[in-house]
Amino acid sequence: MTIYTPIPNDMIHDRRLNKRQFHTYCVIMEHCWNPEAGSFDWIDPTSMPQLSKLFSIPRTTLIEHLRALTDIKVIKIHRISEIVFSIKPAERVGEPTELSVNRPITIKYLTTKEKDSSDLKEENVGQPTPVGQPTVNVEIEEILRSRGVGEPIRTQFSTAPELTFEYVKAWLDFVGWKSSPVAFAISAIRDRLPIPVMCPICHYPNGKHGSVTPKDNIGEVFMCPREDYGHLSIEEIAEEYGELQSVRGG
Repeated sequence: MTIYTPIPNDMIHDRRLNKRQFHTYCVIMEHCWNPEAGSFDWIDPTSMPQLSKLFSIPRTTLIEHLRALTDIKVIKIHRISEIVFSIKPAERVGEPTELSVNRPITIKYLTTKEKDSSDLKEENVGQPTPVGQPTVNVEIEEILRSRGVGEPIRTQFSTAPELTFEYVKAWLDFVGWKSSPVAFAISAIRDRLPIPVMCPICHYPNGKHGSVTPKDNIGEVFMCPREDYGHLSIEEIAEEYGELQSVRGG
């Protein structure tokens, strides 16, 4: 079975990119395209060396191409840490409405009236439908309320079937650790960005580690064992050091 990736016609004829840059753009589109959902997803969190290997493009060339693509705003880059990031094609007016092996891909461009209608629908996410009330995830509703998130965001997120409590909590915890505004987490959740990976022992994100203390001897403080022994499992660490908790809480 042949899989097709939709490429906007205007990009095919865009003279701002040379052929090699355009090829990199196509490779990004290919890796981000989700044919089942009919939309583009974020690439899994990666580093420049990993992405260079995945795309089979030299690292220095890839850096130059990504800079060119971001300059003309056809891709978005979300930095999760100093070295880990994710990529997604920039939002464009209209999405592929149908894929067929028998005819070309059709792109629907919204008129002003249709845009207003689309915006209205998005603002009313979570409102009752003709078939009844939307299902509300009470856990998501409560954690958002506890973090000071107001309406209509609480209703939009707590009634979104694809959102889980674990996903929402992970982003809220992450911005808490970084002392970043809750709005950062809201933006990340709205864009469905991949959640940062946090150490299960010290709860520091993105491969970093901090101080921990045994729960039965809180006065004793030392660096998370995973700093030097990242291969150890949680069970092995518990057997060697006892039950640990982060000094910063969480």
